[in-house]
Amino acid sequence: MSVGRQLTGTQYQQGTLAGTDARAYLHEMWRSACAYCGATGVPLNIDHVRPRSRGGSDRISNHVLACVPCNKAKGNLPVDVFLAHRPDRLAQILAQPDHRFATPLP
Repeated sequence: MSVGRQLTGTQYQQGTLAGTDARAYLHEMWRSACAYCGATGVPLNIDHVRPRSRGGSDRISNHVLACVPCNKAKGNLPVDVFLAHRPDRLAQILAQPDHRFATPLP
């Protein structure tokens, strides 16, 4: 998803996040840093933890902030493959609410 694009869908119109801007929520949750490398002060995209092409949803719980280089490098890789060399970051992402389902179940 590109910088500045509004997220839409029923999950943003109803429920616990009603009236909350998804981008603002993610900036608060990730402290305006890339979830994958921790970069700050750079443009951040909204990325699907579990890519839509691999069955991921558009729910806010499946989104993180990602800097452009990380977003491009991850592409549609599963997050556990992309962060295999960064188990600390993977654990941090999967510890967030509902991200434990971001990787395919065995």
